[in-house]
Amino acid sequence: MCGGTCGIGIKGGKPDSDCPSFYHFLIKTSKKFLPTRPCTNVPIICAMKGCKETHWKYNFKQHMNERHPDWQRLGVPSTFVEEIQISLEEQLKLGIPSHIAAEWPPPRPPPTVETVTARPCTPTTKKRSASSLPLSPRRLPRRNKENYDPNDTYSLKRPRII
Repeated sequence: MCGGTCGIGIKGGKPDSDCPSFYHFLIKTSKKFLPTRPCTNVPIICAMKGCKETHWKYNFKQHMNERHPDWQRLGVPSTFVEEIQISLEEQLKLGIPSHIAAEWPPPRPPPTVETVTARPCTPTTKKRSASSLPLSPRRLPRRNKENYDPNDTYSLKRPRII
């Protein structure tokens, strides 16, 4: 790519661009980090609600901050986080100084658990009605008593068609 204002897109799982310097490559193999091939900068479609823009992986930090400024508060789909994540190892292999390199997107802090004061359990004095109890062979309607099978996983068999 020339690095200018040329657009990038994805058609049929393959990158597509109007750039005259565009080089065809496979996204699936290019997004896999290898120490011998550390660059995982591939085009990715934004998964934020209502946004279908395609950007290079390394530009997503800027995209998220400009187009979705509240992304950290709202959260990001976990599969999308995996797609746009740039590890420290990758950054160091690319030559980014260790004092500048930082995992992106930053890991979300674990949710805080609020302490809930449990109320004592009070037994209910309300009796269950007979209609809410499961049917036993004794309570089956007369026409279904002959169809009752105690080994059946269902309490009733289908009524016989006569």
